Amino acid sequence: MTIKVIALWGAPTDVDGFEKEYASTHLPLVPGIPGLKGAIASKVLDGPYYRVAELIFEDQDGLQLGLGSEAGQKLVADSGRLQATYGAKLELFDGGGRGPQLSHARFGACSRNLKPLTLPVGSMA
Repeated sequence: MTIKVIALWGAPTDVDGFEKEYASTHLPLVPGIPGLKGAIASKVLDGPYYRVAELIFEDQDGLQLGLGSEAGQKLVADSGRLQATYGAKLELFDGGGRGPQLSHARFGACSRNLKPLTLPVGSMA
């Protein structure tokens, strides 16, 4: 079963700075994640979120392998850096209603159909 990690980014305090670093530093980290089957990054036109990104994996094992890898951890660390630098709160969910049963104070559910998800290794310091 395909599984997605859905990243919901809140509005940054400095939109231009965030966009520049998101495009030049953050997005280039994504293709290096092992086991990644696809990825989508979008701006939100209306609502409580500024950006939405999806990382698509074949299954739970692929997700754990990918995000637990060195490349996955670089993406995690950069996500934390973007949050700290630009105040863009990040919430992560698994899109299939299944996934790691982990918790982290930074993440909270925004829908009954999405389960809060944290990353398997490391932290978003």
